[in-house]
Amino acid sequence: LEVAIIQDGLAEHENTTDAPKTAPPHEEEEHIAIATLAKNPNGISKCFIICALAVVAVASGVTGALIARRQSPDTIELSTDPNVPQTSTVSPTTAQPTTSPSTHSNPTEEPTSPPSTHSNPTEEPISPLTTASPTTLTPTLSPRQSAILDAFADYGPVHDEAFEWLLDTDEWTPSAMISGDTKPLWHQRYAVATFFYSTNVAYLANSAFRTTNSVCEWAGIECSDGLEVDELDFSDSMMSGSLPTEIGMLTGLLYLDITNNNIGGSLPSEIGLLSDLNDILLSDNSMTGSLPSELGLVSRLWFLYADNNKFSGSVPPQLGKFLGVDLSFNQLSGSLPGDLFTDRISMLILNDNGISGSLPEEVGIATQLTTLWLWNNQLTGSIPPLNAILSSCKFGNNAFSETTNGDGFCDL
Repeated sequence: LEVAIIQDGLAEHENTTDAPKTAPPHEEEEHIAIATLAKNPNGISKCFIICALAVVAVASGVTGALIARRQSPDTIELSTDPNVPQTSTVSPTTAQPTTSPSTHSNPTEEPTSPPSTHSNPTEEPISPLTTASPTTLTPTLSPRQSAILDAFADYGPVHDEAFEWLLDTDEWTPSAMISGDTKPLWHQRYAVATFFYSTNVAYLANSAFRTTNSVCEWAGIECSDGLEVDELDFSDSMMSGSLPTEIGMLTGLLYLDITNNNIGGSLPSEIGLLSDLNDILLSDNSMTGSLPSELGLVSRLWFLYADNNKFSGSVPPQLGKFLGVDLSFNQLSGSLPGDLFTDRISMLILNDNGISGSLPEEVGIATQLTTLWLWNNQLTGSIPPLNAILSSCKFGNNAFSETTNGDGFCDL
C-alpha cells in the first residue's frame, strides 16, 4: 500500500512537470526526494519520516505567521498560493486616514500606513473622556423628620417597623403651645407604637394608629395631663407577641393591664425603670422566664397579678416591697426567701407551683400579712408561729410535718 501511494505521487509529479508552470524550488526538492525513495524500497520508512518532518516544518511556518499577525498592529494576510504576492492590511483597531489615489507605478504596492499611536501594540486604545454621572441627590428631610432623628441621635437600635412608621407615615407633631424639650414626646410616641407592633393589637389597622392625633387619644391609652401616658389598658384585646423593652420609655406609666391575652416571652427588666408604676396586671397569658429582680426598683408598686402564666425560677425577695402578689398557677420552684415576708406585704398567693423547702420563720413577723395561700406545692417541715392578723391561709396539699397549727385558723 505504501509503494502504491508513492507511485501515485510520482505520477502526479510527472503530470505536473509536463505543465508549463514551473514549480518553486522547494517543491522540486521534495519531489526529487520522494522519487529517490521510491526507487529504493528499503528507504520507504525513511520517506515517511522525511514527509512528516516536512509537514511539521510547514505547520510551524504557518503558526509563526499567525502569531505574528496576532501580535502585530498590522494584520498580515497570508495566502496559501505561492504565486499570490503577500500583502498586508491595516488592523481594524487602527483608524486609517483618507488617502488619495496612488501615484506609484507599481499597482500592487500598498500605501504606507501611518505609524501606530500606541507604544505598546497590545495596549487597548484610550477611550474618550466621559462626563461624570449626575450626583444622586439626598432626599430633603422635613423639619419633623429632622426633629425625630435629632431626638434619637443617642438612642440605640430601634424597632424597625415602629421607627419607620414614626419617621415616614406618621403625621403628628408636637403642638406649638408646647415649650421646652420635645424629645420625651417623640420617645413616648415611638414606645407606644413599638408596644402596638410587638403585641399585635387586634385593632391595629383601625383606630389604634391615628397619625394626626396625640397618643393620648388612642384606644386603650390614658394620659394624666394630656401629654404623658400613665395608663395602658389592653385586657381582653386578643394580643399576642411579647412586651417590648421600649415599655421602659413610658416613664410616667402608673397602670399596665394586659390581662387575658396570649402574650408570651419574658417580663422585660426595663420594667424597673417605671418608678411610678402602681399596678401590673399580667394574668392569664403565656409569659415565661424568671421574674426580673428589677421589679424591686419600682418603689410605688402596689399589686402584681401574674397568675396563670408560665413563669419559672424562684420567687424574687424584692416582691416583699409590694402590697399584694399573686403568682399562682405558674412553674415557680425553689424555696421561699425570708426577705419576702416584710412589714409591707399584705397578700401573698403562690398556690399551684413547685415551691419546696420549709416555710421561713420570718412569716411570723409579717405584721401586715392577711392572706397567705401556699397550697399545691412541695413545702416540708413544720409551720412556724403565724401572726394573729393572718385571716386567710391555705397550706393544703404540701408535705408539712404537722396537720394543724397552734391557733387552728389555717386550712392545712
